[in-house]
Amino acid sequence: MTGKKENSLYMNIVLDIYDKLLSGFYEENGNRFPSRAALRKGYHISGVTASRVQAELLRRGLAYNLPGKGLFGNVPDRKKKKADPFLHPARIDRIVILSSDTKVNFTNDNIMKGVRERSRELGIPVRFHCREVENKILHLKENEGMIVPYWSIAEMYTQMLANWRTRGVICNNYFAETYCVLIDNYHGISGLLDALESRNCRRIFFCTKHFVNLGMANLSERTYAFQNECERRSLEYRILTDGNQTELMDLVTGAKTRPDAVMFSCDREAVRFREKLLGSGLRKLPVVTGFDGINMKTGFPPEGILTWAVDYSLMGRAAVDVMMNNTFLDWVMPDVVRVKGSLLDNTKS
Repeated sequence: MTGKKENSLYMNIVLDIYDKLLSGFYEENGNRFPSRAALRKGYHISGVTASRVQAELLRRGLAYNLPGKGLFGNVPDRKKKKADPFLHPARIDRIVILSSDTKVNFTNDNIMKGVRERSRELGIPVRFHCREVENKILHLKENEGMIVPYWSIAEMYTQMLANWRTRGVICNNYFAETYCVLIDNYHGISGLLDALESRNCRRIFFCTKHFVNLGMANLSERTYAFQNECERRSLEYRILTDGNQTELMDLVTGAKTRPDAVMFSCDREAVRFREKLLGSGLRKLPVVTGFDGINMKTGFPPEGILTWAVDYSLMGRAAVDVMMNNTFLDWVMPDVVRVKGSLLDNTKS
C-alpha cells in the first residue's frame, strides 16, 4: 500500500486494518493485530510509520493493549452506531470560510451566500477568515471545517495537504487530495453543443486562455470535454489554447477558415471577442458561447452570447452538505462533487 504523503499512508493502513477487523480477518488469532515488526514487513513501511499506525488504533479506540501480548482489536457493536467511528460523520461545530482577498467577486460572493444559507438551515455557525486582511495562516479548531470559495493561492491550502484531520472543501476548482465541489463541465459543454447543433453549427472553434494538461482546473476540463464531444458527434473542430484573439479573428474572417460558432471556456473572453466581431464588418457572425453565466464584477449575466449558467449558490450549499455528511473514511479518500448548470441564451434572434 502506497501514498504520496506519510499522513495518507499511515491512515490508509489504519483503515485497512479496521476493514480486516470488521470482516473477521483477525478472528483466528483472537483479534490480535499485527506487531510493529509485522506491520513494517507486511506494508513495507518504516518503524516510525508502524508506530503511528499503532498509536492511531489506540487513540481511536479501535484497539487495546495487553502488556506482553500486543494490540487487540475492539470489534464494534453493530447495534451501537457510535462504536463505529469511521462510518459516521465527524462532528462539525462551526464552518470557516477562507478567502484570499477582499476584491469584489460575485462568483465567490454567491458561493459564500449558499454556504451561509445552508449553514443557517442546519443551525451551524459560520465565521469568515480573509488571508489578505488578517495576514496569517488559518488554524482550525478541533471541530471546525473549512470551505474555500475558490482555489487561488496554493499556500492557502498547505494545512489541507499536510494534515488529513483538516475537514476542507474547495469550491469551483480542483486541487489534488482535497474534497472539491465543481460545476459539471462535461454536462455544460454537451448542453452548449446541443444548442449549437440545433442552429446547424457544424464547424466549431474552441478558445481558452489558460490550459493545464493535467486537468487541474475548470478550463482544462471544458477543453477536454469539447474535444471528446466533437469527436463523438463527428463535428469539425479546432482548439486554440494561447488566447490570441487576433489570430482567432483572422481565422473567423477568412472565407475558407470561417467557423459556424466560436466557443470560449469563460464568459469574459467570449464577450470581449463578440465586441470585436461587431466591428469586423462581417455580414453573418458566428454564434459565440461562453461559460459561467455571470460577470464576476457586476453580478449580471453576459449580454449577446450563449452561455452555460452556473448556480454558484447551489455550489456553496453542496459544500456544506459535503462538510456535514461525510464520514471519516470520506475525508481520507476525497472525491469531487458535481453541480449541474443550465443553458442561458442572451443572443439576439
